[in-house]
Amino acid sequence: MRWYKYLFIFFLFLSVALIVSFLFERDVVNNSKEAFSEKKAPVVEIKDSKSEEETKDKIEENNGRLDQVNYKGELYRDAETHYYLFTTTKDGKIQVEWGENTIGSDFIITTQNWESVYYNGDLLPAGNYMFVITTNPAETSSDSNIVTYDFNVLGLTFCEPPDPTLPSLTVESPVEVVNRLGEGEHTVTFQGKTDGTEARFGKFTKSDLPDTVINNSFHEEISFTTSSPAYSAYRITVINKAGNRINRNYEFLYPSGKQE
Repeated sequence: MRWYKYLFIFFLFLSVALIVSFLFERDVVNNSKEAFSEKKAPVVEIKDSKSEEETKDKIEENNGRLDQVNYKGELYRDAETHYYLFTTTKDGKIQVEWGENTIGSDFIITTQNWESVYYNGDLLPAGNYMFVITTNPAETSSDSNIVTYDFNVLGLTFCEPPDPTLPSLTVESPVEVVNRLGEGEHTVTFQGKTDGTEARFGKFTKSDLPDTVINNSFHEEISFTTSSPAYSAYRITVINKAGNRINRNYEFLYPSGKQE
């Protein structure tokens, strides 16, 4: 039985050696980890200076900001609509402040395909929109042909500062937006000019844009005969490079025409 005793002693010494070796290696590994932790590289924040400069330039352009925009102008009572395009990068609550001179006009915000309409206080999802300004008949004096507006839009985060300008539109003829024609045949000349990138003209229909593209210095004629309707309306649309536009309607009352 003596050889069993020697075998037991041999395995006992072997186990102790393995335990000692394991403890030594664990200490070495832990010490290495502590040393690496003490020497780890510092975190460096890298800023893109060019990107910051571009953002600053955009904010300063047209006195624009990425969190607000001011739309100010005037339009013909019951005959004109102004459209301002903008893009937001995240959801935001619409906050619009009315300026002191904003009497007789109102606004809506709509998607550019008119699928959804939003009002002051609504949550506006990120996307492409139009700020649409038109006359509010409830607030407009009947003896005022021109109404003014001053809307300050807050609460939204814009992709870039919105363009708060409109193309110019000067119409020399006809002088009035509502025209009463006498008896007999008539030819009416639409003449004027714009500095916009696009101008359109045509009979007023359900379509928001007239079909015919015209020159920036335009001269268009329409004729009225006994076969013409007693009431008709025509629209001039001018658009700038940002997509902002003016729609102006001209109405014609023609007693000699057909009643519809």
